[in-house]
Amino acid sequence: MAPVASVAPTEDRPAHLGDWLTASDAELAKSDIARLNLSAAGGLPGAEGLDVDAKLAELDRWAKHVASETERNLHRFREHPGEYENSEAYFRALMLIVALQGDLGVHYNPARISEPDFTNSKDLFLHGMIGDANGGTCVSMPVLYVAIGRRLGYPMRLALTKGHVFARWDGAEHVNPALRGRFNVEGTNRGLNTPDDQHYADWPNKLTDAERANDWFRRSLTPAEELAVFLMQRGHCLEDTGRTAEAQVAYAMAHQLAPKSPEALAYLVNVVRGEAIARASSDPQAVAANAKRDSSAEWTAEKRRQATEIAREAIERGRIQPAVNPAMPRPPTGGPIAPQIPGMPK
Repeated sequence: MAPVASVAPTEDRPAHLGDWLTASDAELAKSDIARLNLSAAGGLPGAEGLDVDAKLAELDRWAKHVASETERNLHRFREHPGEYENSEAYFRALMLIVALQGDLGVHYNPARISEPDFTNSKDLFLHGMIGDANGGTCVSMPVLYVAIGRRLGYPMRLALTKGHVFARWDGAEHVNPALRGRFNVEGTNRGLNTPDDQHYADWPNKLTDAERANDWFRRSLTPAEELAVFLMQRGHCLEDTGRTAEAQVAYAMAHQLAPKSPEALAYLVNVVRGEAIARASSDPQAVAANAKRDSSAEWTAEKRRQATEIAREAIERGRIQPAVNPAMPRPPTGGPIAPQIPGMPK
């Protein structure tokens, strides 16, 4: 069993969100993805009184529980590897999802299935699932799985397609043979699904040829790019609660960290142009000038098109995919009897 690698707070961690922009790639790589995520939620509606260190300590406890349950059930993989893709990595990912959902109550916020809402940070960041009944969404649940997985030494990353965030086990060349493997991890429904990369070329939004070639969608993100995703989520919350100047800052920071992201630039252009149009709305000459400039600025029109297409889908589209696995019963915790889980032989 890989040891639990709890991420302890570092003495030199940035004290403010903006300070992460000056952190080196190496510093970001050593940072706890959960801390980065929760830092991006600071000061937002739904994050009042957020105690980041307390939330991180709870995640450490969750990681220990996942480690214990995985070790307790590991004999199932040893005895019947064919039931788990002949992959210990797959088995560990399955147990991670099962323990978090079945034992610790991690769930999708049902209120967000049909009514997307960017105004509550609990739907966008980790704290909505840690000691809170709110639940998560397709932008926060993958982050939770990666945060716990990394605490266990698992090679887990975030990845994106257009309008969706997902987790990935990315350890094809891992030093530990038991952890080798590469597969996508979907855990917003009950249980674990592992769609291939091609699935994300067509779902939830079909990628254009240019989007397939732009080296942004469907690849594993760097730590800086992961932070950029969190800043985009921050920008959505700020924009939808009327704090557009702060939203511009968040989107600009995201674009700085992830210059390959068409989304970060699209969101920034959209909010800047929206403010300009709002200011000019009482001046007919200004409105006409803006329209003329728009018609001659092809790149602006394209970015606004992207923003219209992507921006308001970027949180909730991940819930549309039908569940592949059957409903998963809540397994018992502790004791000598392992939980009975769909897909696990008795």
